[in-house]
Amino acid sequence: MKRAAITLLALAALACSSSDNNAKNNRVRLSLDQLVGASPVQSTGRFDVQYALSVENPTGETVTLKTIELNQIGTGAYQIRRDPASGNGERYRFDEKIAPGQTGQVAFWVHAFQRILPGSFGASEPVTLRAVIYFEAPSGAFHQVIQKVLPQFEGQ
Repeated sequence: MKRAAITLLALAALACSSSDNNAKNNRVRLSLDQLVGASPVQSTGRFDVQYALSVENPTGETVTLKTIELNQIGTGAYQIRRDPASGNGERYRFDEKIAPGQTGQVAFWVHAFQRILPGSFGASEPVTLRAVIYFEAPSGAFHQVIQKVLPQFEGQ
């Protein structure tokens, strides 16, 4: 009986500690958008895509956006470039400070490859991205992960 009580107490303590970690890791609100994508008349080949990351900081401390690691999930109308050495997503470095109660935004360009001719089947296939965003704050470094499905050629 004593052993069961100690086990339950240990599990309860463990559950509380893991929920605190989740709350700490999701302390900013993120939004990833495509600003410039492929043209509806884009030929196959290399081109650049521009993305914007918005960071809303509801905390009571300044957070600093340090790195965005971007990966594509599956296929899409285009493929973003991977790091040739590791095969992982490219890393984009920043030093953007976001004050408490403020929203900051960074825009960045990514190398991509248009793989389908316009008008072909799949030319408007959405692109799905996964981003790991790294931050620094006075209370310690943290990261958050977001995924976003980006439709292509909306309104056409």
